[in-house]
Amino acid sequence: MQTQSSLKSVIQHRCFFNIISQNNLPLHTATVCSLLLAAQNVFAVGFDQLPGLNGPQDAAADAIQGRDINGVRPAIGPFEGIGLCQSIAVSPDNGSFSNATQALGTRCAELVQTADPRAGGDGTGLPDALNLGVAPADVLAALQQVVPEETEIIGSGATDTAHDQMTNIGSRMQYLRTGSSTLAVSGFNFSGDDLTGGAAGADGYSRVGLFINGSYGSGNKDATNNEAGFDFDAYGITAGVDYRFSEALVAGIAVGFSNSEVEAENDAGNTDADGFNGTLYGMYYTERFYVEGSVSFGRYEYEARRVIDYGAGVMQRSADLDSETDGDQFGWSLGTGYTNYVDSLNYTLFGRLEGIDSDIDGYSGANPEWAMSVDDQQIESVQAILGGQLAFASSQNFGVIQPYVNAEWHYEFEDEARDITANYLNDPFFAATGSKEFTVRLMSDDPDVDFFLVSVGATLVMQGGNQFFINVDKVLGLDDVSSQAITAGVRFEF
Repeated sequence: MQTQSSLKSVIQHRCFFNIISQNNLPLHTATVCSLLLAAQNVFAVGFDQLPGLNGPQDAAADAIQGRDINGVRPAIGPFEGIGLCQSIAVSPDNGSFSNATQALGTRCAELVQTADPRAGGDGTGLPDALNLGVAPADVLAALQQVVPEETEIIGSGATDTAHDQMTNIGSRMQYLRTGSSTLAVSGFNFSGDDLTGGAAGADGYSRVGLFINGSYGSGNKDATNNEAGFDFDAYGITAGVDYRFSEALVAGIAVGFSNSEVEAENDAGNTDADGFNGTLYGMYYTERFYVEGSVSFGRYEYEARRVIDYGAGVMQRSADLDSETDGDQFGWSLGTGYTNYVDSLNYTLFGRLEGIDSDIDGYSGANPEWAMSVDDQQIESVQAILGGQLAFASSQNFGVIQPYVNAEWHYEFEDEARDITANYLNDPFFAATGSKEFTVRLMSDDPDVDFFLVSVGATLVMQGGNQFFINVDKVLGLDDVSSQAITAGVRFEF
């Protein structure tokens, strides 16, 4: 690192001398130099002036000004910059940087100077046009906008679609065992694939069965220290066919399509996800006990928009950062249970393990200044599920109606937060060598260790075996999350 005195000479030569000599430095370079020269005798603390930075805001400040050590960031002054802002300004290659890189340096400097005006003009007569015209505390919202929070939203919902697809198939297998399906629909889900495998049916030994279901779910997540709040709406459809090889052995295949839309709080952006998945499933059962399993694979497309809107008047900075990427999901489930009857009442006690492995490809946003390159994500989930259900069958002239209630307890083994990393595309050091010195590091919330799922609904089995059902479910015990869904479907036996 250069000494303060030597670097001060570099700054004076590179910035001050050229400005005084009217050598026409590019505007972006001149404004960043103005920030540094003005701070020669005033060591500003920049973002440390701001009260209570949350996780995303702190991640942006780490990249722009430099990482804090024991809660203190590098001061802004006439020495080599540790953060991206100063490093762009004092780099020996500054004059050859692209206009987009120069603009990024200026945007960084504007945020630092507005957070702590001591980083601005000191009466030297140099241009002091960096202040955004808002209160320092308003910089908090700006910092949150310049990091890729949409990536956290995409990752949060990636495993839920796979969990829900396995729930769909579990419901179908339950019908094949008992002639009724009362399994709950979904866990916390804002990615849309929360469909049951159907409900009710005939007690005969039909060889071939078909089912199709549709659902709609909605909910919201409150903002936390690490993640933005959002509202979600989702819908999906699942269809499948299975074959009974014997009275005790069944196997089948199902396909599903899902779509979800998420709106971040404060009009900060949105995401849209849709995709297809396929599942192979099988089951072996006796009169009272059963064992079942499934494997699934899905491919999803994600589109996201992050809205940047801060500053005031001529210093208003507005942009929509659009991005898109793809992701794969692999899931498995293995379960067992016990079923019994008392007159028209039937009950089931069950347990299962579900595993999910979701990979989301890295992507780059499109914007000349705050564009980011986001690294790949891998999200894993392994849940143990214990539950029970109670149903009552009532015979009518037109068929059998079966109302039910279901409750499950979910325990998550993969309970560690996710580390999301990204770099500004116009960071010249990242662009030239892949340097990760100014990486933005976001941390997700820790997954909830456990939660509950309750469901109520009814099935109608018509004479001849055709079946209809409706189901409403609710998730309980998730921190900061509210989620509910309604599902309806039909099944045919041949």
